[in-house]
Amino acid sequence: MITKTQFKDACKKAAIYTIMSNPERISDNCINDEEVAGILVRFYKRIYKKVYGESEESIDVNDIDKIYVIAFECLYKDDGITPNYVIYQENMLCLTSINALYEILRSKIEDDYCELERDIDGLLNMWSDD
Repeated sequence: MITKTQFKDACKKAAIYTIMSNPERISDNCINDEEVAGILVRFYKRIYKKVYGESEESIDVNDIDKIYVIAFECLYKDDGITPNYVIYQENMLCLTSINALYEILRSKIEDDYCELERDIDGLLNMWSDD
């Protein structure tokens, strides 16, 4: 299970990873790190709301493969004001970042699984002593 706090921490790590690992792409688009962070924070806030729900459609976060579907629903849309090339650049940035989020969440779930497996092994080993 991924708690809300763990999910927010994963989003923060994914945003930082995206900014740090794509400096040339970001500078080519003439936006600075603060603007990128703002784009990603707004994007992740929409994902968070969908996952943990202010709506009735909250999902089980353990099924992290759904994070891609949710991410596509949360991409920036044409608002009639923002030029399409800007929306495209923001969405490409968000999609790059979502891969990092997916890997962070998957790693957290695998770590939790390994910890639970060790706990269960310890309990089962106690049975063999009886």
